[in-house]
Amino acid sequence: QDEILRVVEKVLYDVENGAVKLVDLRNITGKYADKYPLYLLKNYFDTKEQLYPYPDLLIRTSGEKRLSGFLPWQTAYSEIYFANVHMPDFDEKELMKAIQDFNTRDRRFGGNTIKK
Repeated sequence: QDEILRVVEKVLYDVENGAVKLVDLRNITGKYADKYPLYLLKNYFDTKEQLYPYPDLLIRTSGEKRLSGFLPWQTAYSEIYFANVHMPDFDEKELMKAIQDFNTRDRRFGGNTIKK
């Protein structure tokens, strides 16, 4: 949540100083625009320099069933795997379980799929 507040502050500053137009922040571009729109807004997040800022899979260890505000914008369409082991015990075997589970998922990127 702190990151989103920093983004809002930076955007307001740039809009106020004419560095960007508010309407431009909603321009959708990029190869996967229907799945991961590359809004100009993404350039204000902490992950702006990352090659892949939107993780496909988020693994939460320790059996907790919450994200604790971790990357709320970037993980909007991530698949989430909850592991019942703590991080020091999360090993290759646990990672393979998470990947196998991920491979069974029907990725919808926020959309709904009607099952027949």
